[in-house]
Amino acid sequence: MDDILQAIFFIVIILAVALTTYYTKKMQHIERMTLLEKGYADLSILKKKKFPWRRLGFIAAGFGAGALFAEYIRSIPALSSNPGLTTIGSIIFFIGLGLIVSSILDKKDEMQEMQQNGDSVVPLPSHSKPMEEKT
Repeated sequence: MDDILQAIFFIVIILAVALTTYYTKKMQHIERMTLLEKGYADLSILKKKKFPWRRLGFIAAGFGAGALFAEYIRSIPALSSNPGLTTIGSIIFFIGLGLIVSSILDKKDEMQEMQQNGDSVVPLPSHSKPMEEKT
């Protein structure tokens, strides 16, 4: 009985992913056709965004590093009082750390891309100047 439920669950998951992908693509197509019919033929609107492979890679690396760190902590007898919490906590911590690093690198790449395209780049405010006092 459990095998049948597992198979049904697996099939439902696959169908849910397939239907979500299908309807997302269908709605994108309808949206683009509507924009073209109304005369908004700006190609930048219709441009596809790149898939965030770097972010996905950092999530996977963070998961692996968190699991590895959790196993290391579990091997120390004085720290292995709650292994479930240690595992979950370290995995979440390292995934968050990976997302922060990914975000920093994405912003850096975006700034470089803007400079190459000739777009105006707004410099970050400098905090080295003392603030003026209001009188």
